[in-house]
Amino acid sequence: MKPKLSILDPNPTPLQYLSGLSQELFREIYIKRDDLTPFGGGGNKLRKLEYLMIEALNSQATTIVTVGGPQTNHGRLTAAVAAKFGLKCIIVAVGDSDGELSGNLLLDGIFGARVVLKHDDGRDQDVQLEETVKKVMAAELKKGEQVYFIPMGGSDTTGMLGYMDCARELDAQAK
Repeated sequence: MKPKLSILDPNPTPLQYLSGLSQELFREIYIKRDDLTPFGGGGNKLRKLEYLMIEALNSQATTIVTVGGPQTNHGRLTAAVAAKFGLKCIIVAVGDSDGELSGNLLLDGIFGARVVLKHDDGRDQDVQLEETVKKVMAAELKKGEQVYFIPMGGSDTTGMLGYMDCARELDAQAK
């Protein structure tokens, strides 16, 4: 098993019974409340970051670069975890600012992250993100930073280990 950081509370996030939906669908329906995790505003992406950030720290990274939409929850949580462990964080997104610093963009700044908003030029957004990430990472490397890249949503084989943990936790709770 790969090592991970302990970011989440050791107690499992609760399962909440949804009585109205259960009655409507004639099934017992529950929801896993990862939104109640007590770190960085909560969210399921923390499960992935427990594995990704230990890799970043073990690789001696000084800067985390990740991608998402301008109001990405993944970016917000990555910024929060990076700040907790003294790492710089850069979030790359395609889109335009409406001029208002609100929502996750505000929280990203509070957590010390730099958000690079690339104006959407109409091309495939994945291509635009990839080009912008390459430029940002090259600039950081030139400054002497050790860069660790986390893909959109933390969705890679390392990040997915967090959901394996969640499946085990959910299985135990369901029993």
